[in-house]
Amino acid sequence: MLANESVDIALNITLVGQIVPASSYVGTSSIVFTVQDGLSPPLLIELEASIADNLNVQVTGAGDQPADNGCSDTAVSVTWDAVIKNFGNKPDTYSYTFDTSGLATGWTVDGATDGDTGSLGAKFEGGEATLSLGMWIPGGLSAGTTSGFTMTATSDADPSVTQTQSFSATVDQCYGMEMAVDPLMDSAVPGDSATFTISVTNTGNGPDTVSVSIMNANADWLPSLTESQLAVASDATGTTVFSMTVPSDAEANAGSGDAMIHAYSSDGIVEKSVTVSAKAGQTYGVTAGYWHNATTASTPVEEGMSILMKFNVTNTGNGNDDIALSLTGAPEWITLEDELASVAPGGTVTLKINVVAPLSGSVGDYVFQVVATSQDGTSTSTTGDFTATVTEKGTSGGPTTEELDEEEGGLPGFGALSAIVALGAVLLIRRRL
Repeated sequence: MLANESVDIALNITLVGQIVPASSYVGTSSIVFTVQDGLSPPLLIELEASIADNLNVQVTGAGDQPADNGCSDTAVSVTWDAVIKNFGNKPDTYSYTFDTSGLATGWTVDGATDGDTGSLGAKFEGGEATLSLGMWIPGGLSAGTTSGFTMTATSDADPSVTQTQSFSATVDQCYGMEMAVDPLMDSAVPGDSATFTISVTNTGNGPDTVSVSIMNANADWLPSLTESQLAVASDATGTTVFSMTVPSDAEANAGSGDAMIHAYSSDGIVEKSVTVSAKAGQTYGVTAGYWHNATTASTPVEEGMSILMKFNVTNTGNGNDDIALSLTGAPEWITLEDELASVAPGGTVTLKINVVAPLSGSVGDYVFQVVATSQDGTSTSTTGDFTATVTEKGTSGGPTTEELDEEEGGLPGFGALSAIVALGAVLLIRRRL
């Protein structure tokens, strides 16, 4: 600058922020800046500025709180420290009011009493007031249930300066389940399936997806589940069916061993399990036929003589069977040596028919059959025809009782005589003579 030259400087001063106190509070504020030419000492220039009142308020600490009591009947509380802050540039007082009209039934608030903060210093002085608030949430509510209240803080100096904040709580989801099975033990015949209904009840407070899996099941029994994922609403029950197929070669009462069914809640923590087992039921079957599978069974016997005839019985079921035996079409002097045969599964036994021809009056052919009945009372088998031909004494040339001894090469289809029957026949013959 030249000597005696002057320069006008226009200053555009903007107040930024709210930390500068109002002039009405601290008086006129000064703005100071320096001018220097590098040769002389700096020149301080001070300008006066009048800072207008700026009233403001901020409420912090509000918001939503989680409540974890949905699976309990016990009420829980949540708390807030609500802070009313003077964000103006001069001291102010604030009244605060609460609106709890929107609270759900059973929800209550602690500390929600209307009041006034008293004088709070300006923002640069950190003026604030803290209110402790709480809310009680009833137990047993569904996940996502929410309710709350509001608080409004208003400047006493300027009612247009106000702020409203919401305080609320939301019930968290809790998880729980009960598990049942019907039946615990089942049976089925070979080739059929034993089935178990698995029921999972969601005792949590929200919908859940339950995973169901099988553990330690006998693979030979082809374990399976109809559903491995169950979407179950709160207080509802989902079902799946577990089955095991009895092996086709299983004997009666053969067991599958224990199989464990696990159910896992979607939270990965809650789980339940049940243990089931199955066994093979008994099947019944019987075949009765000629001894050594002969196609006929016919033999002569003289009057007053005795012979034995034989037949086979086979248990075609899968368990031990007590097979009842009876004759059909036979005269009373033709009898079974045994009327009950105990036969293992797949086993065959040979049984005897006692034929004791009367001393007289019985010449002719006598045709009859043997009926075998399993212990279930319904599975039966009837042999082909047996024929006993009674001839007159000394005319048939047929075998005597001694000649029918199987150990001496008797006819196929006939057994050895019992000693008692043989002796009775001889005595009868002697009396006749």
